Amino acid sequence: MVYFHFFKERSALTLFLLCNSTSSEDKMQTRAHLEAQIASAMALKSPIEYRQCLLSYTRCLAREADERRLREVCEELLGPPAGMITSTPSDSIATSWDPHILGMKKHDLLREDVLPALASNRKVQRLLNEFLDLLSEYKTREPNLHNEQVKVSDTYTGI
Repeated sequence: MVYFHFFKERSALTLFLLCNSTSSEDKMQTRAHLEAQIASAMALKSPIEYRQCLLSYTRCLAREADERRLREVCEELLGPPAGMITSTPSDSIATSWDPHILGMKKHDLLREDVLPALASNRKVQRLLNEFLDLLSEYKTREPNLHNEQVKVSDTYTGI
């Protein structure tokens, strides 16, 4: 147990130094390591570690201003476009996306962890604003979606 704690502290220090390094090879290795950490947390079904690794990964990408990868993370947490949520159940895009990961709401992760990490770099400000707008659009549609589902279920209970 002491070895694991030492390794974890050493690993965090190494990641910090590598992520702040100027070498592109070091940054690529760090990014790959963080991606592996996220995959490991998912495989172990550990929501606490997943959240920590996701935050570290997002901070690293924000420092690098890697808009393409940041967009991928945000899109995965945001889900399909708000209009597709009300699609028919046979729609494969709407049904394949799960709004939860390891018991946590993806929208909460996006709102509470990922987007604040993006705010640390002005180079990704446009991306931050885009996803803040999209997230608020989802939030305004969620109560309407819930009301539509209640109305539909009420009509079927009388049959």
